[in-house]
Amino acid sequence: MTNLAIYETTPSGLKQQVIPGVEPLPTPQARPGLDDLLARMEKTYNPFDLIETSNRADTTKYTYRRSLEKFYAWGGRLSNAHSLTEYAQTLSNSNKLIFRSAVAAWSGSIILKMQTGADVDNVQYITAAKERFEAVNQALKTKPTTGEKSHSWLSENQVHELLTGCDISTLTGRRDRLVLAIGLSCGLRRAEMAALTWAAIVNKPAGLTFNVLGKGDKSRPVPVSAYLVGLLSDWEQAVGRTGQILRSVDKGGNLGASITGAAIAVIVGRHGKRIGLPTLAAHDMRRSFAQRLYTTTKDIFLVQRMLGHASAETTQRYLDLETLDDRAAIDHLWNGALSE
Repeated sequence: MTNLAIYETTPSGLKQQVIPGVEPLPTPQARPGLDDLLARMEKTYNPFDLIETSNRADTTKYTYRRSLEKFYAWGGRLSNAHSLTEYAQTLSNSNKLIFRSAVAAWSGSIILKMQTGADVDNVQYITAAKERFEAVNQALKTKPTTGEKSHSWLSENQVHELLTGCDISTLTGRRDRLVLAIGLSCGLRRAEMAALTWAAIVNKPAGLTFNVLGKGDKSRPVPVSAYLVGLLSDWEQAVGRTGQILRSVDKGGNLGASITGAAIAVIVGRHGKRIGLPTLAAHDMRRSFAQRLYTTTKDIFLVQRMLGHASAETTQRYLDLETLDDRAAIDHLWNGALSE
């Protein structure tokens, strides 16, 4: 493994510091800046390779690659904060969000590699690099504009409409109801739903549980509700108990071997339109699950485990927890006053 040599001017002369895994710089006459370090990191760690080898869905990898290809065609450099922010100004909010995520995927990998070799001598460079990327990340944040989709949190009535409005006289309708029920009662991501197999159902003393394989190939147990157990039993009688649980169904009613995350998005969107929510997405079901679970339990760590988040801080941002708690407090205040 090659190393990147960084030199700092000290009273006794030039002092060498090392970042592991990067092509070394020649001995300088003056201390190189952070820009030099990041430029070397970009050259050594190809962003396309890092994204391709990451634990992300294939559709996500493709989207990130296309976003970065357009950025490089524009003449940008990931190691140049000015070019990142300047390019972002040319993008729509939706494309800026994708670009920001692609940049974060690369910078997160870079920071992790740098931290692996952290010591008392080079920690200042690592800290500076983190602050640089955090500043860029803030600069790339999108601002909501009129007419753009906002996240939806489903009411109890809307959940009821979704689940009871499927035409269960058809195989497609029964499949769709199961897709919606898994999303609403388990809070799984699209890719996690598509990957579920019958073998992932574990019978525990407390009841059935899905063994869900999430991001980073990390598995987590997700309890299966009594309502969902009934739907799974009905579906098993129709399709058997081997392979993927969720399957494609063609116009002739013929069953396929599997289903894609994109197909799940189409299913959710179709039924969202049916109940007057034309922009409903699978992630809205996941958010609604998380919100209802937190409102019921007030246990942020339970919600974190069920969603498969790496940290409770991520879950707090995901729930918009401050707003949620404020709303609960106001509701409690007025409910008490009106009941007197």
